[in-house]
Amino acid sequence: TGAGQHGVASATVAARMGVECVVYMGAEDIERQAINVYRMRLLGATVVSVESGSRTLKDALNEAMRDWVTNIDNTFYIIGTVAGPHPYPAMVRDFQAIIGRETRQQIMAMEGRLPDALVACVGGGSNAIGLFHPFIDDNEVAIYGVEAGGDGVETGRHAAPLCAGSPGVLHGNRTYLMEDRDGQIIDVLLRSVAINPLNLDEGVIFTGLDITDLNRTVEELRIKEQQVRLLLECSGEAVFGIDLDGSCTFVNPTCLKLLGYQDDSEVLGENCHDLFHHSQADHSHCPEQECNVARAFRHGVAVHMAGEVFWRRDGSSFPVEYRSSPIVRNNEIIGSVVNFVDITERKRYEDELRQALSSAQQAQAHVDAILHSAADGMIVVTPDLQVSMVNDVAGRLLSGEGSLRDIACLEQTFAGTPIPAKVQAVFSGQPAIEPFDLQGPCLSGVGDEQVVEVRITAMCAEDHTVNGAIITLRDVTRERQLDKLKDEFISIAAHELRTPMTAILGYTELILDQLSDLDETMLREFLGIIHERSNTLSVIIADMLDLSRVQSGRLISLDMSVGDFSGLLRQSVVPYRIEGARHIFLVKVNGRVRPSIFDQNKMAQVLDNLLSNSVKFSPAGGTIRVQGDFGDDQVTVSVTDQGIGMTSEQCVRIFDKFYRADCSNTAISGLGLGMSLVKAIVEAHGGRIWVDSKVGVGTSACFSLPLSRGESAGCSA
Repeated sequence: TGAGQHGVASATVAARMGVECVVYMGAEDIERQAINVYRMRLLGATVVSVESGSRTLKDALNEAMRDWVTNIDNTFYIIGTVAGPHPYPAMVRDFQAIIGRETRQQIMAMEGRLPDALVACVGGGSNAIGLFHPFIDDNEVAIYGVEAGGDGVETGRHAAPLCAGSPGVLHGNRTYLMEDRDGQIIDVLLRSVAINPLNLDEGVIFTGLDITDLNRTVEELRIKEQQVRLLLECSGEAVFGIDLDGSCTFVNPTCLKLLGYQDDSEVLGENCHDLFHHSQADHSHCPEQECNVARAFRHGVAVHMAGEVFWRRDGSSFPVEYRSSPIVRNNEIIGSVVNFVDITERKRYEDELRQALSSAQQAQAHVDAILHSAADGMIVVTPDLQVSMVNDVAGRLLSGEGSLRDIACLEQTFAGTPIPAKVQAVFSGQPAIEPFDLQGPCLSGVGDEQVVEVRITAMCAEDHTVNGAIITLRDVTRERQLDKLKDEFISIAAHELRTPMTAILGYTELILDQLSDLDETMLREFLGIIHERSNTLSVIIADMLDLSRVQSGRLISLDMSVGDFSGLLRQSVVPYRIEGARHIFLVKVNGRVRPSIFDQNKMAQVLDNLLSNSVKFSPAGGTIRVQGDFGDDQVTVSVTDQGIGMTSEQCVRIFDKFYRADCSNTAISGLGLGMSLVKAIVEAHGGRIWVDSKVGVGTSACFSLPLSRGESAGCSA
């Protein structure tokens, strides 16, 4: 409550009904309406003094709303005004209608007719609506609501939101408010108050205002407005004004000329958006509510746009750059002023520049993409030996993590290498530099075992002058290792082939020379040796052919048939047991074994190779375990020995072609092809193979295979 009348009424009803009553009043109102505050408290109501803001009704309303929304389940909200959420305004109207009904009865009793007019002061509106409501349907009765004008509505210091306020939202309800340009509710100003609120019969104080100075000020403003109008008319920039409805209020000659109009009468009063800003450049519709020109007066902010189009009278369009600024009068926005220029030529130049820039960027991006997607490391060097570009490969190669912080200066990066001198030679006009290798320790960030091939070529301009150099770094460690392995393989292969071949040639020569002197037993022995050595040659040649097939990208040929994999495991150790008792062989099979489909010869070759390695690298008397774990759809096989074992690096490379874990002169014989072929055979069956090993403890070679059921399968696949 403000004056306290509704507070007293509410407190009375609450006391009568036995419910709690809390009344919020501004501290200023409590001081002015002390007698009503006394009455409310006498009736048992709690009167809360609001000290925030202006300490009046507006702030009391805020606090009451905060109280209500936090206690909405058990609290009713009452305010002595026709503002607020439904149904409270209607309730106030109906309660206060007693004023109008009594007025109607009294005037009819006194005059025998209805009044000519009703006049009520409108503040919160409760008394006014109470007086007016019973006469709403009486068309012959004029109704006047009077708001407090304060210092005058033109000053903004008044209490007349209906006459000079603006629509706004208060506590979720749309109503007329006194607001500033930011939408904040401002204080109202009253220039008349009761002499004594306890005795209204004493009269009212009214204040008059001399408007002589105001008229003088208005005339000065009119003259200044004329001056501004003349300046705008002479301006070379197009200018027009619009009101809050978007209608044109002013247009200068430059604007008319650009839009193709002869006289301002064709534009003034017309909706500017509908007239020349209705569509986008692609002729798509531009809704007025999304118009950027109107944002200035709708949101109170200056708007600067470039690239939109205005439409001429003849239907053609042209691109513009415009600024729309709000026009403010008495702290109230009344429209916008818009100035714009035709940017057709600028757009053409911008398009040409943009196209040229795009072409250059595409070319640069193409070059960068080539450099960065290259498999080799590439470094571009300027004539002063500064690095201007390093691709990702070179960054990773030289810094280990792709960081380029330490690759700024060529001489620092490649100190101790011939690279700086050779780059200088390129800039001096020397012909192309022959590629050369650098070992890891020579390059920062490169591992000790790495080998990098370096190429240096000149970058030439159109006039053939050298304006840069490209250093290409290629990690050839793998290639050099393979070259070394191939050289070793050739030497080993020659040795491995020569050994059985020497025996074959020796025994055949012996048979040829002494055929008549040899008895059948000795001849059979010699032929057996020749046959054994021939088988050795055949195995070596078969391994080489299989390796060649894998090397060319072809799968190893498999002859699939139904077989007993557990029987194959047990059979695999038989030849080694027969040859001698140097090792102990144990075979263990776990799980349910079913007939399966696999290449029996190839898998026998796999097991023979794994067992052969275990025998070669295990000491006499050691135990070699063969274990098969059968599941529903796969088998996992392990061959474990107690041999010399391998390092982690050797385990990683054990499946490389030509690789042998021990390449010393005392190494056990072999081509280094076995494990690579084993891997190829296992993978051809859809399986995988791995090795676990520890130096001095032993090695476990394991592989797993998917097993197809063979109960109803044919003999081959």
